[in-house]
Amino acid sequence: MIVEGYIDGPAPNAQLTNRIKINGWAKSTNSTIKEVNIYGRLAGSNHSFVPLAKANYGEYRPDPGLTGPYGWSWEWDTTRYGNGNYELKVKATSLDGSSTWLLDSANHSETLRVSVQNSTHACLKPLYRYFNSSVLRHFYTQHWSELGLGDVNWRYEQITGFVAASGCSLPSGTPLYRLAHNTLTPKHMYATQYERDVLVSSGEYHDEGRVGLIAQQPQSQYVMASLQRLYHSGRNDHFFTTDQTEVNLARNEGYQLENPVGQIVTVANVYPNPPTGLSPSGTTLNSLNVQLTWNDAGDPDNHPRASRDYVVEIRATNNSWSQSRSWNSATNWSVAVPQPGTYAWKVRAGDGLSPSAWSAERQFTVSNNAQAGLMVNPNPIPASASSSSATITWGTGNSNQGQLFVSENGGPDRLMAQGHYGVDSPGWFAPGSEYRFRLYSGLNRETLLREVTVRRERSLIANPSSIPAGAQGLQQIMLYWSTGDGSEAQVYVSKDGGEDRLMSQGPYGKADPAWIVPGSVYRFRLYAGFNRATLLREITVR
Repeated sequence: MIVEGYIDGPAPNAQLTNRIKINGWAKSTNSTIKEVNIYGRLAGSNHSFVPLAKANYGEYRPDPGLTGPYGWSWEWDTTRYGNGNYELKVKATSLDGSSTWLLDSANHSETLRVSVQNSTHACLKPLYRYFNSSVLRHFYTQHWSELGLGDVNWRYEQITGFVAASGCSLPSGTPLYRLAHNTLTPKHMYATQYERDVLVSSGEYHDEGRVGLIAQQPQSQYVMASLQRLYHSGRNDHFFTTDQTEVNLARNEGYQLENPVGQIVTVANVYPNPPTGLSPSGTTLNSLNVQLTWNDAGDPDNHPRASRDYVVEIRATNNSWSQSRSWNSATNWSVAVPQPGTYAWKVRAGDGLSPSAWSAERQFTVSNNAQAGLMVNPNPIPASASSSSATITWGTGNSNQGQLFVSENGGPDRLMAQGHYGVDSPGWFAPGSEYRFRLYSGLNRETLLREVTVRRERSLIANPSSIPAGAQGLQQIMLYWSTGDGSEAQVYVSKDGGEDRLMSQGPYGKADPAWIVPGSVYRFRLYAGFNRATLLREITVR
């Protein structure tokens, strides 16, 4: 039987970051594909190719002449591996035992060369863990190039934690050293300075140098965990981990728990500083519409990005009302409180990986003669939100009665609520519709106090939205869609004015079609339901 197929992505020599999908297709004549496996090694090394993953096989392909469940893919989390150049190979095997190494569709080579270049911390360096199944021992190194993805003897397992590199400081830091056994090979030990001196002076080990700094005590500005050490006398193996589940499993295999080595950083990041300059604070306001502002207080390591976003929480001090805003880069938030009274609020910063501590809570008071307030949050309402994800807050500013009316898409006003204040999260926001809210004083629409308009979005988005000029070979785009209300939908695609083909279906989703080529025009259409009766969105990628 003949097994055929290709690696469609990523492109040869692509620079990869974060999570990246490796994908393609494979099929077998007169048989069925059993599995597709991905192998890799560091480029330029003398290591053998080692298994990386078993790909997910059976994904739908709309390609002319290849329509059917012949696609395969694997999402590679490159952050679990060191930066460097890699060589990848993919093997497809059928049920009858036939197999072949797939070629990349651009260069027609069995070996796909790519480069992993993730943002790295200036001081915190990964401690990589390996296991040798022949001698049943572990090995740890801060140098990815030492073993990379592993070889026939050593299997790469994971990052154990992060150590502070030479020239960097760590509060209550103490050096961690790597020692090699003088008679047992391979056999390594990792110890702080006092234990290192004892083991070296005994003649049992020799020093192979400093791995980095760990902490003697937990530090509040880091995510840290105790680095546990276990020993298996039958294997002469020391095992180090921060995971209590692994500790329990190791003890079941005969490992004995020894003293912890210290505290090791488990997330390569320093928390950003809590925001400062919160306003209003300690003041009295005369409006139910309140503008909250604060200042960015920076980040000690500006990692993994140099900018911050923020989450805000506000509540009535009698706990009768509360509201929050999720992560957003703006250092202000306009919010409507429901009635006069005292309110407390706080904010925290995020750097894309870790949140800061909350700021100190600040309070302000809204007077009894405050101006009326009306606000919808969020505005506009994203298509990906649930139908009740917008909160309407309104108040007349005093104890006088008022009425809240709403109209949809320019239609007639209808009474929604009445009273002197209220909070509601209605479930009838339809995707693509526009709503106008009007707050009146009294119970017969006497005086218009406030008016606000909100729209519920639909979405069908391609990223990037066009094929870069001068691009060659297969292009990678991400397609996102949502009906906005959880209803079912179908996504169709046509190429160069040809017939529409079903690409995917569901109320929302994403896809990364691996068959986009320069010079062609692709039209994506999002239809409601399953009969293509109502077109919701249409975009073109060229």
